[in-house]
Amino acid sequence: KINRLLAWAKEHGTVIDPSISFAYSANKGISAYRLTVSGNKEIELPVTLAMTPEQAIAEFGVEFLDQCSAAQLNINAIGKLFFLKERAKADSFYHPYITSLPSLVEIGSPLSWSTAEKAYLKGTNLGSSLFEKFQSAVNEWQSVMALLQGTETLSAADSAQLASNLEFADVFAKSAAGHDYSAYLKEQSEDANNWTSFANYLYASLIYTSRAFPYYLVDAKKCRQGQAILLPIIDLLNHETGAKVEWGCADNVFSFTNLSENGNLELCNNYGLKGNEELLLGYGFTLSSNSQANSVALRIKLPIESLGEVETVYGIRLPDMNDYTSFATKLTAHSDYSKYADGLLYFITESIIPDSLINLFAYLVRNDWEQSGDITLRMKLDGLAKLRTALEQKITVASQHFQRSQASDNRNITNALIYRDSQLKVYNKAIKIIKHLEKTLLTKYKSQLVSLSKILKKDVPFVEALARTMGMEGLEDVEASQAQDQVMIMWLVRCFNKDQYEEGYCPEWIRRAFNKLAGEYKVQSEDVAEYQPLYQFLFPKLANEAPEIFGKGIWTVKELIIAGKLMGTVSYTRSNDDVVLVEDGV
Repeated sequence: KINRLLAWAKEHGTVIDPSISFAYSANKGISAYRLTVSGNKEIELPVTLAMTPEQAIAEFGVEFLDQCSAAQLNINAIGKLFFLKERAKADSFYHPYITSLPSLVEIGSPLSWSTAEKAYLKGTNLGSSLFEKFQSAVNEWQSVMALLQGTETLSAADSAQLASNLEFADVFAKSAAGHDYSAYLKEQSEDANNWTSFANYLYASLIYTSRAFPYYLVDAKKCRQGQAILLPIIDLLNHETGAKVEWGCADNVFSFTNLSENGNLELCNNYGLKGNEELLLGYGFTLSSNSQANSVALRIKLPIESLGEVETVYGIRLPDMNDYTSFATKLTAHSDYSKYADGLLYFITESIIPDSLINLFAYLVRNDWEQSGDITLRMKLDGLAKLRTALEQKITVASQHFQRSQASDNRNITNALIYRDSQLKVYNKAIKIIKHLEKTLLTKYKSQLVSLSKILKKDVPFVEALARTMGMEGLEDVEASQAQDQVMIMWLVRCFNKDQYEEGYCPEWIRRAFNKLAGEYKVQSEDVAEYQPLYQFLFPKLANEAPEIFGKGIWTVKELIIAGKLMGTVSYTRSNDDVVLVEDGV
């Protein structure tokens, strides 16, 4: 197949550097190798050998392309059909090229995997979204074929076959999400004559995803946005993220040059910065060393009606591609939020957590005192803690399905495990970023933070009273008794009564916050039922045994209730379950 392809290409004017050789392997398919780095054009391909949108339009008509565009279908749907129709012709000009391409199974996309192979993706982004992506492919095929029905490009036999093929849409709609289509897809995709089947359309889609080049490189004037072409020979080159390459087109000849200094090694192209999820889904392979490009997706679903507040009141940018590139223009609100009906989709890499995602989590933990549109310090800290918890849960879910010991020589399983590893690595790196951000905030705003440890170090009279009444002489005793919340509530009431004491650590901002909440909150009967047992456990015992602390000021069940509500209002909980009170200009 390689020799036939090379002979065909050279016969029609393709020039290949003599130092380049081609070889086939089961794992990588066809690869190119070179002995020297010349810096000259290594492959020059006449554009007449390319499969272009213009040829597809000549076959199916510009009206069909316009119909696809009007229906908001994939701009390359017409190109996929042209590829499939040429594949069905034994005498096609492109026969040497098309027959050299990998089969659907050989491409190795999870879209064609068996249920057993897909099991290795459980707990990953791809594992949870794969059925939706397969369904999207079915919907696109069904829509394209509906437009194709009745056109003059279909013979009577093709029309009859298409009507039969469309029955698959009904079968799919009635099937369970976990149904195994791998055998069906393999069999159907090997029948090139049945060029309107779903399996073959999926195959053409993956050929375009994994091999196509932007059409504007060849003809920027005729190119519509997103249109692609297939370039024989050049599309044999495998991907290397760091490869330095040059593409060019002059005098109707497309040229490729690799400038990387890796003589005697594989000659690679550079598909761009693509993570293992995109590579696995669209190209059927993964890279063990791909840290720079790997990412995980986090989808946050909010009520559509709240998105205006998120964006305009709190100034949080809703996710789009501009969040992952430089952005120099002023924030403007969206007028239509319907595109976010399925949720806000954020991408996290090993080195970047979008600020907009961090701010969104801060927004999600806001309380009644945080409705002004400002993102407070407490919101930032609590949001980071909640984001960290969400990522840790992702790790737990992915790890539960980890089957490293069951890996075999199955290429799909190997790729699934590499992909899973890369997902877990991104999650762990992101958690390190969150830890660093939290530590930075805790250090910078140390004077505005109050922890139980800080209280027990600075409020000596309070600690002495605890030791005498409850046998707790420090933090270890409090934690051993699991009385952290109880002690914090008692201390908050002490701060409310601070005017009754001559010494001790009772920040004024806490007293102000206590009075503010006491004036706003109406105690409910359920509150009394919840806190009455605690009050009866503490009093009058505490007042009798340590009257200098618990016998001064007002200590009723109402104060305990307000203290408990205040603790939830002005605090955040760290990953180690420590509650930290945060001063935010109360």
